[in-house]
Amino acid sequence: MSSQAPAREDLTNTPAEAITTDTNYSHLPTPPAPSLNRYCLVSVGATAPFTPLVSAAFDPAFLTALIEAGYTRLVVQAGSDAAQFRDIALRFAHPSLKIDCFDFVDELRAVMVLCRGDGGVSRDTGVGICHAGTGTVLDAMSLNIPLIVIPNPALQDNHQLELAEELQNQGYALHGSADTLPQSLKAHECQKHTSSAFNPANPVPIAPASERHEAPTIWDIAHTISEQDGRLGNVSGARALSTMGELEREDLERLVEG
Repeated sequence: MSSQAPAREDLTNTPAEAITTDTNYSHLPTPPAPSLNRYCLVSVGATAPFTPLVSAAFDPAFLTALIEAGYTRLVVQAGSDAAQFRDIALRFAHPSLKIDCFDFVDELRAVMVLCRGDGGVSRDTGVGICHAGTGTVLDAMSLNIPLIVIPNPALQDNHQLELAEELQNQGYALHGSADTLPQSLKAHECQKHTSSAFNPANPVPIAPASERHEAPTIWDIAHTISEQDGRLGNVSGARALSTMGELEREDLERLVEG
């Protein structure tokens, strides 16, 4: 049975404690706590494990990059690796950074939205870091979340690489890798401040509930990477991705990718 993700209130009100004495984390920087919360969500999706990405999220080098960039919360959706890393998250303590880790959640969008700023009231704009799965990517794009996509090379034909490259080419996301996650975060921070074309303010319109049937579909983004090889054929009339749950979206994605 899947564990439940922390309640939204839990993701904003859990107090930080003294820095951990764990050997791996004892030398993390301790700058003054930021005045606004800032969230980083790392998501591996609902189907295939992506242990290298989860491991990279807990690496001291990445945590250092987060702290130095002013992040206050790291939320890791770790899938089947959650049991291994949850205890680390529970033991981790730092004056300005908190870590939450869970396996799956029925509605990941409710966690994703925390990566959006609220106009400087209590939360600054954060970042979503996810596997390059079409369902997860479209959810993040529909919420206008700054995005770093990490292809999972263990999947068949490394098909996520095509999507990650196309997203970066079109300016919707930064294409990163699990091996260089701290560098990917730093590149994202630099792009955020220097390029108005990167992460467009409204890359995908957020349709009201009454218009969900017109929301972006899996084909909108898959079409771009399949035009040249014709893998998808005629897919008109596809069901709106926004009407599906996370597991259903991932199942559809696997069918599309063959």
